[in-house]
Amino acid sequence: MLEIRRLIKTYPSFTLKVDHFEIKKGKITALVGENGAGKTTLLRCITNLITNYQGDILVEGEKYTGKEKDIISKISFMSEESTFIQDL
Repeated sequence: MLEIRRLIKTYPSFTLKVDHFEIKKGKITALVGENGAGKTTLLRCITNLITNYQGDILVEGEKYTGKEKDIISKISFMSEESTFIQDL
C-alpha cells in the first residue's frame, strides 16, 4: 500500500496540499483532474523526482525517501511522456 500524509509542495504560483491519500496494494489507480490541479507534482513526489516537499510518503507502512532499494522495487510509474536516452 502507498499512503500519503499531509503532503505539501509549494511553488511561487501554486501549492499542492494532500491531507491523506491511499493506493491499496494490487490496485490500478488513475489520477484525474483539471490542468494545473497538481497530478504531475504528486506523481513526481511519489517517484522522488521532487524531494523538497513536506509530509510523509509511506510504502507498506515504511517511510519512503526514494533511496531504499527494497522499496523502490515495489513502485511502478508510467508517464505519458517518454524520453529515449542513447549512450553515444
